[in-house]
Amino acid sequence: MMSEPSDKEIFEAVIAADEEGLLAGENPKQRSLQTIFRAMKRLGFESFVFAGTATHPTVERIHNIIKQLYRPEDIAVGGIHMGTFMFRDVFARISVALAYGTVRVEPLRHTNMNELQLRWLRSRPEDYNAFHDQFADIWDFGWGLLELGSTRSVGDECKNFMGLAHFQLQAAAAIVTGAYDFRGAVQSSLIATELALKGGLAASKLDLKALKNLGHDLGALTAELEKHEPKLDGKRITETIGKFPSYVPNRYSPNQPDRRATGHIVMGAQYVAAEVMRQLTDRNFRSAAKDYPARSYPPL
Repeated sequence: MMSEPSDKEIFEAVIAADEEGLLAGENPKQRSLQTIFRAMKRLGFESFVFAGTATHPTVERIHNIIKQLYRPEDIAVGGIHMGTFMFRDVFARISVALAYGTVRVEPLRHTNMNELQLRWLRSRPEDYNAFHDQFADIWDFGWGLLELGSTRSVGDECKNFMGLAHFQLQAAAAIVTGAYDFRGAVQSSLIATELALKGGLAASKLDLKALKNLGHDLGALTAELEKHEPKLDGKRITETIGKFPSYVPNRYSPNQPDRRATGHIVMGAQYVAAEVMRQLTDRNFRSAAKDYPARSYPPL
């Protein structure tokens, strides 16, 4: 029977095993599990119990080291999509979790707001309803992206546009919830809105040349999409984008929207992207949820 290795031996084995995974191109989430097997092999263990009540003590020691080397968010399984909600002038994250089968979704459990903030949110009906609007939009877009093309043929260009919109929406949400200067979220939101509208038009077989001719004109893109998608809430989209700054002038202007205006631009972009996605898939969180509040945000 092998003796238990020292703390130094285990630490060195973990560092070497993790480096092996890094060089193999594995991300932290992927290699955290493989590091355990690689480290155990380096320590001379070929057969061992990995999980459960009989877990090998060296496995537990390796796992404890990994938990110290990486933060929980570094190695968490993660989710599908991430967005944001502005409560008054504070930004909170909303995460679209992975789920299998039939599950019960409680919107307030998928945000990083603390308990007192949640109580405060519940006490303000207008904000509480706006939160549910944004939650539904973020989940419809995130899950719709996974299922794009499964219920309706949309084509590769549409998938590409919506995938790029996803990148930009996440970038905007990451900026307002984590950066010191939140104004960079405006450009990401504007381009995400454009990409989502063009994604909807690409699904309707509008060719790339025609899309290019529409440029950054969100109003023209919306009007064109309304011709192809009769259920699109073009009126609300038009009202929403009417409050956005123009993409090119904003890109070069030293005068940027303030904190609250930026928050409404980000949330408006999340709404537009989700409204387009709902035309392309059968995703509609609001219609599937019992007693879900009627939409009030973005306002008409």
